[in-house]
Amino acid sequence: MAPIYDNDVLTGYVKIARDMTQQKQAEEALAISEERNRVALQSANMGAWDWNIVDDVVQWNDQHFQLVGLSPGNQSLDSAFFAKFVHPEDMEMVMGELAKAVVGGLFQMDAFRIVQADATIRWMSGYGRVVESVDGVAKRMVGVMYDITDRIAAEKGLRDKQIQLEISQRAARVGVWGFDLVNMKGIATPELLELTGYLDPGDEWRLDIFLEMVHADDRQYVHRAVRKAAADHSGIELEFRMEHPEKGIQWMLMRGQFIPPYDTVNASLMGSLIDITDRRIFEEQKDAFIGIASHELRTPITSIKAYAEILEEMFAEAGDLNSSGLMHKLDGQVDRLTELIHALLDTTSIVNGKMKLFPTKFDVNQLIYEVADSMSAASSHQFEIQVSDEAFVFADRARIRQVLTNLIGNAVKYSPKSDKVIIDAVTKDNQVIVCVKDFGIGIDEEIQSMIFDRFYRSSDAQASTFSGLGLGLFISSSIVLNHEGTMSVTSVKGEGSTFCFTLPQLT
Repeated sequence: MAPIYDNDVLTGYVKIARDMTQQKQAEEALAISEERNRVALQSANMGAWDWNIVDDVVQWNDQHFQLVGLSPGNQSLDSAFFAKFVHPEDMEMVMGELAKAVVGGLFQMDAFRIVQADATIRWMSGYGRVVESVDGVAKRMVGVMYDITDRIAAEKGLRDKQIQLEISQRAARVGVWGFDLVNMKGIATPELLELTGYLDPGDEWRLDIFLEMVHADDRQYVHRAVRKAAADHSGIELEFRMEHPEKGIQWMLMRGQFIPPYDTVNASLMGSLIDITDRRIFEEQKDAFIGIASHELRTPITSIKAYAEILEEMFAEAGDLNSSGLMHKLDGQVDRLTELIHALLDTTSIVNGKMKLFPTKFDVNQLIYEVADSMSAASSHQFEIQVSDEAFVFADRARIRQVLTNLIGNAVKYSPKSDKVIIDAVTKDNQVIVCVKDFGIGIDEEIQSMIFDRFYRSSDAQASTFSGLGLGLFISSSIVLNHEGTMSVTSVKGEGSTFCFTLPQLT
């Protein structure tokens, strides 16, 4: 407000008003923005710096002081003060990048070290840019710095593990492979190329190249397993032969897993390849010995059984019941020995892929009743049979009978304190599903995936008291698999087990 005079006489006042609303709003918005930035930097533990290049005056926020191991302060700083905390080995690199940033306008250091006030070494990452310049000459630069020590440690740990893995792979001669399921292109480690004999890394590694190296008799089997793993989003584990250009036929163990797509990366299969030729040769020699020994034992065992039966009748006719009873027991042990020999012969034929099947049409429900009836006379257990409609299959009746006998026999053997076994059969989705349930000792969860392996015997103290070679479930599951079926188990330790197998239903 200003006075107005006319010939030195005050005649009035002039008042000028200006609208400050927008300016006040801008100031308030700037204050809010600065507070948000402060909170964000503080929550992220990120140090901020503001460098007046002309006067070489630097301002730090509280977090920046803390990052170098100092208490926050308001003192004037310069670029030399910051340089005191840079690790000597990184000094030239950091200061060089700052000098370049003054000219180029951008400072970026992904990783460098600082030495804190207490001599602790920490890893930092920094970013800054010129925000004020005159005629192309930088006047002011602002930026941030934050601690990445934990990230660097994690990356180092990952690198160390990667090195250890590579060393282990080389020592164990394990090849690692991977295939993109869209274009079937893949990766192959040097160990895998060496195992397969494909030593030209210049060529592109693809699934069709790999399959060409697989033995012609196994190629379709391997290709089908790969397609199934991709379609079912599942794993893969199989043994097959490969044609090595120098070593000839080599046996391989292939394991892999479906990897779902993520971001822009396609779904893939990744896994390992191991040379198991020496193991397969040993197993073939062992199987050959078992086969020969089993065949050679059949003739004397048959003769022993015949003599035992004759002597049992002779002693019975002579009234020597004690000797007759002993011969009867001997005859029973000969039968058990005969079963073991048959099991060994079955195992050899399964391993060699020579199991013969003689399929016919029959009703699984009727077979269940027959097997249960034949086994009930020698068992104290009650067999509770639950079947639905007719369940016709086209399968080897004798072999499926063998499977049922094994499962029901196991159910009885491993449930000595129970008196009931449940056998049920249902049809679903063109499959006949047969289950045998007992209420016995049960199976530990960690070994359930191994009980179908050849010669597997549980080390559990309770289970090991029961006799057996560990072949029954291996043979039974192989019979079912040869009928294009499946076998599985569910069990709870101390409560019992349920074994189920499926067969394609004849419709």
